Amino acid sequence: MTARRAISACAAALFLGLAPAAAHADGWATIEYKGTVDETFIYQPSDPSVWQSTLHFAWDEREVFHLTGSGRSTPVGGLHLAITGQESMTYAPPNAGQDCSFAIVPRSPLAKGQLSPLSVGWNGTEDFGGSATMPITGSYAMSTGATSTAPSCQLQPNGGAGVTDQIPDAVGRVFGDAEVAGIQGRLGRPAVTRHFDAEGRTPDGRNTESIHATLTLTNSARRPPDAGGTPPRSFTPARKEAKLRALDALKDTLQRALYPCGVGAGIGTALTAAGPVGLA
Repeated sequence: MTARRAISACAAALFLGLAPAAAHADGWATIEYKGTVDETFIYQPSDPSVWQSTLHFAWDEREVFHLTGSGRSTPVGGLHLAITGQESMTYAPPNAGQDCSFAIVPRSPLAKGQLSPLSVGWNGTEDFGGSATMPITGSYAMSTGATSTAPSCQLQPNGGAGVTDQIPDAVGRVFGDAEVAGIQGRLGRPAVTRHFDAEGRTPDGRNTESIHATLTLTNSARRPPDAGGTPPRSFTPARKEAKLRALDALKDTLQRALYPCGVGAGIGTALTAAGPVGLA
């Protein structure tokens, strides 16, 4: 299985190294990240019914931060995280009994110790920045309504959603940039936006993938109406360090438990060894 790797945590840490400058008045920043990922996998393109899988994953996450004159960035109002999706795998007889599908929803509560996927940082300068993690991993998303009791028919907390065994070349770089995305803005200036758009198919026709996502960072002098009334939680240096450690961990391979032949086993273990019939 081709590994997916997140981009370096350096992009997410960009706001921690902003050059000192004259402090500005208090303000409010909102970071929003939303998009869709769609995938298909066909084990045998000449006969798709042997084994085929699909994924649709959509997310919308938003959080408001209060930037104070002391150079602090404090989340307020809580994280808004919406996740919808569906993953399915179907097989030809005699393996039809292994058919599997499940819906994908936000994990509630988030996995133990998991921080918000969104961050905004400010050092009291005109510049500020943020980072956003795509919530496609089991830390943020979970499966529900599974049609099979097989261990692979769910989204594990240490796994991730997805069905491809190889990301198309036309998509890989963009997907990597989108897994943990960084963005910079300037106080008092218009909103800044990053787009992540790519579609592709592997040469063997087994895998297709598309991603369309938008990351937006806005700021205002007044408290946004959607900031809510939840008491603020301090974004302390310890929390920043914890966030960076979590992002750094994403640089390692995200082995995803997606196939009925077992966690991380990939295509080559059961199907090519025994053939689809052997799975029955």
